[in-house]
Amino acid sequence: MPAFSLSLHLRRAPLAIVALTLALSFAMSGPAGAIEDGWRVIDGDTLAHGSERIRIASIDTPERNWRADCDAEAQLAELATQRLERLISEAGRIELVRDGVDRYGRTLGEIVLDARPVSEVLISEGYAVPWEGRRHDWCGTR
Repeated sequence: MPAFSLSLHLRRAPLAIVALTLALSFAMSGPAGAIEDGWRVIDGDTLAHGSERIRIASIDTPERNWRADCDAEAQLAELATQRLERLISEAGRIELVRDGVDRYGRTLGEIVLDARPVSEVLISEGYAVPWEGRRHDWCGTR
């Protein structure tokens, strides 16, 4: 490659980096379930921030979709997910306190919204129960 052509490519590199950064920023703020600053709610006790998946370690919320054991659990899961989305979107400050990694490779930790643990809010409002080492029976069958 001639020297003048290489120097032209190198001068264009910063522009390409800026364009890529803007494209990635836009993609992270995408539609449905997306929250500003790269936070995205997966379900009532799992979020993503960028490529990191975070499981709120101290709570259990109902499972969504095919993971639910009954229709009531699936409906409760949607409500818990929507509540967590609202809490995240309305927060002035979001903090993640990491506490290890689970068997699925997700970060375990607590999400603190405006100095209040989100687990406390979800439990107090009935969207979650304290984690007791296994899934809660949201269908009343166990």
